[in-house]
Amino acid sequence: MNVAQVRDIVRENVGRDKASEHMLTWSLDEGLREIEKCGNFYWMRAVKTWSAVVDQQAYSLTTSSSSGLNIPKYKDTRILLVSDQTLSNPDWDEVFGPIDMEEIGLQFADTDTGMPVAWTLDEATSTGTLDDPNTAATSPSIMLYPPKPDKTYSLRLHYFQWTSLPVATTSSAHEVVLRWPEALIYLAT
Repeated sequence: MNVAQVRDIVRENVGRDKASEHMLTWSLDEGLREIEKCGNFYWMRAVKTWSAVVDQQAYSLTTSSSSGLNIPKYKDTRILLVSDQTLSNPDWDEVFGPIDMEEIGLQFADTDTGMPVAWTLDEATSTGTLDDPNTAATSPSIMLYPPKPDKTYSLRLHYFQWTSLPVATTSSAHEVVLRWPEALIYLAT
């Protein structure tokens, strides 16, 4: 089944003349989000590789600033790996985490340097007002420990991300449309 067929069935269930194009797209997107809220599924897997900067502890997950990883659809983490690329035969090691910020803060001084061995997730916070909740909002960040990497290390984050249905309505490139269209139809109706 492709996206167009799923859309047609949802349109028939709601009423052919009652569902505008905008409302139909919104209901399918919300149906997909409800499915993905149930767990971290294999089609949601992704990988991001970047280099740690000397003396920089925090890396924003969702922003594309100089210290950001630019993962706007980030959902959850699988594993974080580190590699010292200056070695003649570099390998990947697990960076333990996420660990509670309060617990890991007791293990390291603010001036400790070295290869990242643990990490924590600094959750997004907002100090906005009711009128403008986005003011003073911070994005979630990965915090490396020891807090000051002593050289440039390669880091590889395996994570889960929210997905979207294909834009082309003739496509069946999404796993939910391909394998479980009935669930999407049910949740979009």
